[in-house]
Amino acid sequence: PYRLEAGFGFDNQPVWIELDDEVGKIRVRGKIDRIDCIGKHVVVMDYKSGSTEIKPTELADGRNYQMLVYMEAVRQIVKGYTVAGGFFWHLADVKGKGIIDAQSHDDLLNTGKKRLAGQISALREADFSVEPNKPQPNGLCTRYCEFGKLCRHYRAVSEDEE
Repeated sequence: PYRLEAGFGFDNQPVWIELDDEVGKIRVRGKIDRIDCIGKHVVVMDYKSGSTEIKPTELADGRNYQMLVYMEAVRQIVKGYTVAGGFFWHLADVKGKGIIDAQSHDDLLNTGKKRLAGQISALREADFSVEPNKPQPNGLCTRYCEFGKLCRHYRAVSEDEE
């Protein structure tokens, strides 16, 4: 381990992520569970107590930006090292999952930045519409939502279909 509980973006040390020309930069802060050093490279690790895998495609699909933010932050807070990648370490089954190699996943990271920029742009325009990109068989965005029957994406099941 190189650093544990590595804080970034606090106090007078801002961390900015450049997204695109329209949105510009966003300021981020947080704590990274662990950063490991391997030669002149560092690897970002986040511990997960749950068993649900966070796949790299979650980033490109606009559902989970955590590793993108962490990797971008480490590029700024760790000097003299190159970010090799990052992954989620699942404590339940003691396995690394959702591995993102910084070089081979460059397109994935850029797609994630574009998705995040699009979402921020929509929020700035007060566009809070829901567009599920991974709808569940029940027609909801997630397995369960207490507001599902009010959602325009909810497909009510008629008695004939039951």
